[in-house]
Amino acid sequence: MTSRSYQGSRPIGARRVEPVETPCINVCVVDEHGYCSGCRRSLDEIARWGTMTDAERKTVLEFLPGRVPGNGAEPSRG
Repeated sequence: MTSRSYQGSRPIGARRVEPVETPCINVCVVDEHGYCSGCRRSLDEIARWGTMTDAERKTVLEFLPGRVPGNGAEPSRG
């Protein structure tokens, strides 16, 4: 039987992986296309953010720069 040192719920020295942070900037106004004026996420993305995997969150973040306020457009994937 081997002995391991633990700090909290993880072994000491184990790399801690931080979750993908929310892009929310507390400017929560939804435009006519259903996107938040502050972070550009859809209402569905905002509602599901807490249960998304980091991979799903990263995918959402990739789309945000192309969501120009007022046009509701998704960026093209070339």
